[in-house]
Amino acid sequence: MLDTAVATRDQATGLREMFEPPPGLMVLPMAAARLGTGFHSLVNNIAACYARLGQRVIVIDTGAKGVAHALGLRIPHDLADLLSGTREFHDVAVRAAEGFHVLKAQKGIPELARLADDPAELYLGFRRLEEPFDIAILAGHVADVAAMTRSEDDLVFVTNPESEALTATYAGIKRAHVEHDQHAFRVLINRVDNPHEGIVAFKRLADTARKFLGVSIEYGGAVPRDAAFVAAERAQSSVFRVASTSDAATQISQLVQSMQAWRLGRYALSES
Repeated sequence: MLDTAVATRDQATGLREMFEPPPGLMVLPMAAARLGTGFHSLVNNIAACYARLGQRVIVIDTGAKGVAHALGLRIPHDLADLLSGTREFHDVAVRAAEGFHVLKAQKGIPELARLADDPAELYLGFRRLEEPFDIAILAGHVADVAAMTRSEDDLVFVTNPESEALTATYAGIKRAHVEHDQHAFRVLINRVDNPHEGIVAFKRLADTARKFLGVSIEYGGAVPRDAAFVAAERAQSSVFRVASTSDAATQISQLVQSMQAWRLGRYALSES
């Protein structure tokens, strides 16, 4: 029988070898339309996985009690302080134990959204740093995330199979489509009991969006319930630090691998 730890190391090595992203900053916009879907846990684990693959990752955290809170990070300053020139980057971005950075942006993102239609300057700024970032995960409320996502790039919603969560997600998709002219959507069904439950929930949501909005959404996959996620949340950490050989760690690694085929924005500096 193959040792689980060896298998996990082999999988991580294989992912690193295949992970050769095109140049520029990849932006992963992730929105939660409702609390209780495991959103922040999922964002943290995705960020940790990318960091393990050797990518420099920054999570742009727009929530009042968002990613930073879930990790137990104390970040006294906001993106707005950086934009105003009162603080430097190292003052507003904190490195988590998992190897990625978190930037609080509860004030800064709404301000940017009001001032500019194109989010490129923010994202290109992360490429101009002395140590440029490879991946930015924009995480938070629908309005903030949609305002900073190009209409042709996937806006990723995290939900779960419960009726209330699906209803809230549909409302979030409608808002992004009507108010921000968003056309590309992808949905992750979190905390499923089995893969079939995820597919059924997605089809229900996709059929409703197609019927009433004329919008097609893509399936991002399903993430099962796993005790390792609960343990990681309690430890304010990731499954890769708490239970690196768990099924949960394997599921996140497979999810990150599948993201290579998603319609995610790329922001590259001009060669000229």
